[in-house]
Amino acid sequence: MPKDPIVLLSRPMEQSVRFREALGDMRTIISPIMEIRPVPAEVDLSGYDVLLFASRHAVQAVRRFAPEGKYAIAVGQATAGAARELGMDVTAAGGDAGALVKLAAQSPRGSRMLFLRGRHSRGDVAQKLAEKGFSVDSVVVYDQVEKPLNPEAEGLLRGNARVIVPLFSPRSSALMGREARRVDASAPIVLVGLSGAVAQAWEGPGPLATYVAARPDEAEMVQKIRAAASNWP
Repeated sequence: MPKDPIVLLSRPMEQSVRFREALGDMRTIISPIMEIRPVPAEVDLSGYDVLLFASRHAVQAVRRFAPEGKYAIAVGQATAGAARELGMDVTAAGGDAGALVKLAAQSPRGSRMLFLRGRHSRGDVAQKLAEKGFSVDSVVVYDQVEKPLNPEAEGLLRGNARVIVPLFSPRSSALMGREARRVDASAPIVLVGLSGAVAQAWEGPGPLATYVAARPDEAEMVQKIRAAASNWP
């Protein structure tokens, strides 16, 4: 059995490659559990005062709608950074859907909002803001298409190497857990969840331990993954 655990990264390829760089010299295998695909849509942004983004994928999808100069509220710093690169005036929330709703609710009454999202979206952002009296439209601009694990990841989970599985969303957590069940995973697994809700969505074999990030951001996830590797059960 190798001395150090292997980190199994299941985010979409671009995000996994970037996150692997943040992990430095840790051993990793990448097997995206979802593929991001644009959804054909035509959106006129001119009638909206506030754009709401819960992911970088939504920001990338809105590029074709000429968002330069628009005011946006992003779920966290990484998403905010992507929006700024497109010329938007952005405020970052605290890292999850609840924080996004709370910050958006501080906007002036009468503000027209547009929530740009994936086909599979949690947190009821538009509904919660509408309940607070805001005019909120919601449009799907990308899809998250399920993918099976690749042969390298399947072999890892069927082996006896120690595996750390970072989980960044409830849906990806559930999908990853199902895939681990499908391949009859026997490897010792430790989970690292972006939040308690993300960790609880796991539907796979029982992990040896579960770590939950104190803050919903990538830097905290890196710290928790390193802690999981150093303090293997």
